[in-house]
Amino acid sequence: MFGFLRRRRRAQLRRQPVPGHWTEILAARMPRYARLPEMLRHRLLGSMQVFLAEKYFEGCGGLELNDTMRVTVAAHACLLLMGRDADFYPRLRTILIYPTAFYVNREEENELGLVEEIDDFQEGESWDSGAVVLSWRDVLHDTRKLDGRNVILHEFAHQLDDQGVIAPQDATACADWESVLQQHYEAHQVRLERGLPTFLDPYGAEAPHEFFAVATEAFFELPVQFRRKLPALYEALRQSWGVNPATW
Repeated sequence: MFGFLRRRRRAQLRRQPVPGHWTEILAARMPRYARLPEMLRHRLLGSMQVFLAEKYFEGCGGLELNDTMRVTVAAHACLLLMGRDADFYPRLRTILIYPTAFYVNREEENELGLVEEIDDFQEGESWDSGAVVLSWRDVLHDTRKLDGRNVILHEFAHQLDDQGVIAPQDATACADWESVLQQHYEAHQVRLERGLPTFLDPYGAEAPHEFFAVATEAFFELPVQFRRKLPALYEALRQSWGVNPATW
């Protein structure tokens, strides 16, 4: 019963007229929007209506939220949903936005197995407790142009990856998919250790889940170059996201 009501409410939200200023925001803050096929642009706008109705945005550190912030984040978050049914990030409740990089204090285990307190500044984080945290300054920087870096795509890729919905459902296909990602992750690490240039952001060498998020950024932002340089990995991500942005 509740599922039926949720689907009906979402269908109604999708049919609502889109505010006229949204297209101006998308033109300025989402270069990929103009390249989307018309069907995907329509689907993206409808998904944004649902996302913005269901998720709570909060400004932190004195930041006053506005529509540019909400629309920019929603558009990139929903871009990841265009080729799959991910139920609008069911575990996600809140998007926290800071003016700039935010201070994080965490505990990490070092190489000796000892737990240390780490102080760091972050551009973004994805929490399994139901929140994504973003630095607006870094969002502005990353959404000016398509250069393979996008903190929104990165953190929302983590949200879906943490839900375990990214890998193919078929066991054989999943094993092949995982093998491709692992091989490219290890090759990425080797290139960095040897001081060689890498197509993907070096941060991807930190851990397999970071490699996936970094690769997702490049998949959506630099798809033609990605497909040419790393065709097997591009195909694995095409399976993950259900779209082929190199054709847009």
